[in-house]
Amino acid sequence: HQLVAAMEALTLIIRPLLLLPPDHHIHAQVAPQDTICQALLSTLPGLDANDPSKTLVTLKFYCSVLSSCGPICDRDDPSAEHVMSSCTLPQMYWADWVHELLDRVIMLLSNLDQSRGSDTDGGSHDPGSDPRD
Repeated sequence: HQLVAAMEALTLIIRPLLLLPPDHHIHAQVAPQDTICQALLSTLPGLDANDPSKTLVTLKFYCSVLSSCGPICDRDDPSAEHVMSSCTLPQMYWADWVHELLDRVIMLLSNLDQSRGSDTDGGSHDPGSDPRD
């Protein structure tokens, strides 16, 4: 459960890191934006149907990053060159990350237990009752 705790801590500090002025971390060995980009890519395996707490904290992390960053510009998009200086994470390959994220979300949804929402007898039942009774 150390991963969940670490992800929760990272989620809490993302917004302040993204709001730092660029010249504030000149003496840092690694820019916070580089670390955030690496974290976005590294946490994709956190979307796991077998571990709901890990999946939840990973999605919270993504929500925190995406709600805290400014304009999103893909590094490979030539039409975004004029706004690249205003992008919060200009070194990120957003198209690749979004594609991988959507693949994992679709896989996660397809692996969910189908019996929870299905009605096996075809009739209606009380929403408060368990259909397996």
